[in-house]
Amino acid sequence: MRVAAFVRLALAYLEASIRATAVSAVLCIQGDPHGRHGRGTRQTLRWKYPTTVGIVIGPVRRARAKSDSPVGRCAAIRNLPSSTMREWWMWTVIGYACGSIPFSLLFGFAKGIDLRKVGSGNVGATNATRHLGKRIGAACLLLDVAKGFVPVFFAGQMLDMFGRADASAIEAWRWLAVGAAAVVGHVFPIWLAFRGGKGVATSLGVLLGYWPVLTVPGLAALGTWYLFLTTFRYAGLASVAAAVSLPLYMLAAMVIRERSAHEYAPYLFITTGLAVLVVIRHLGNIRRMIAGVEPRVGEGKS
Repeated sequence: MRVAAFVRLALAYLEASIRATAVSAVLCIQGDPHGRHGRGTRQTLRWKYPTTVGIVIGPVRRARAKSDSPVGRCAAIRNLPSSTMREWWMWTVIGYACGSIPFSLLFGFAKGIDLRKVGSGNVGATNATRHLGKRIGAACLLLDVAKGFVPVFFAGQMLDMFGRADASAIEAWRWLAVGAAAVVGHVFPIWLAFRGGKGVATSLGVLLGYWPVLTVPGLAALGTWYLFLTTFRYAGLASVAAAVSLPLYMLAAMVIRERSAHEYAPYLFITTGLAVLVVIRHLGNIRRMIAGVEPRVGEGKS
C-alpha cells in the first residue's frame, strides 16, 4: 500500500510538470511573432488543461488585443509584469515539487527496503547504491540530477533566461529561486517530515540548468568530486570538497569573464548557500570519517 501511495504521488508530480510544460507551450504559441503555430494546437491544450491554461491565457489575450501586429503582440506578452510574476511563482512551486520526489525511497519500497532504516538512513543515491545495488543507485543518481535540471531548464525557457549571461540582478534572483526551491524540496520534502537527501546530485542538476553562468563552475565542481572520490573513496568527503570548491570556481569565472561582484552577486550567493547546505548535511559523514567508521565506496553495505 505504501509503495502504491508513493507511486501515485510521483505520478501526480509528473502530471503537474506536464501541465506546466503545456502552459509554456501555450505562451510560446501565443507569443510567436510570425504565427508559425496553428490555432488548433492552442485549443487542444486549453481543452486538456482548462484551469491552469486559463489562468495564463486571460492576460495573454488582453495583451494581444493591444496590438494588431504579430511582433507587437509578442512584445506585449513579454512585458506583462503580472504574468511574469505568476510564471515565476508557478515555477518556484514546481521546482520544490520536483525536488521533493523521493526516487531512492520509491525504489527501495519497490524492493521491500526502507532506506530510512538501513545504513546511514539517508534517502539519497549513495545509500541507495549500498543497499539496492549499483544499477538502481545509478538510476537514483540520474533522477536526482534530473529533478534539479528539469524545472530550472524549463523555467529558463519560459522566463527567457536560458542562455543569457547579461540578465539583470532581479531576473537572476527570480530564476535562481526555482533552483533553490528544487534543492530545498530534495533536502526538506514535506512528504517525509522534511527529512530528505543531502542535495548534492540535485544541486548538480540545478547548476547544469543555469546555462551558461553556472554550468561551467558546476562541471568543475563535478570534476573535483570525481577526483576526491577516486583518490580517497569517501563519497561524503568528495561531496564536501566539491561544495567548498564551487564558490571558488564561481569567483574564478567572474574574474575570467571580467564581471563585477555586483553583477554576479546572485550567483555568488546561491553557490555559497549550496556549499554551506551540503557541508551541514554532511557533518555526520565528517564525524564518522574522523572516527574511522565511515564506509568507503565499494565496501558494500554498512
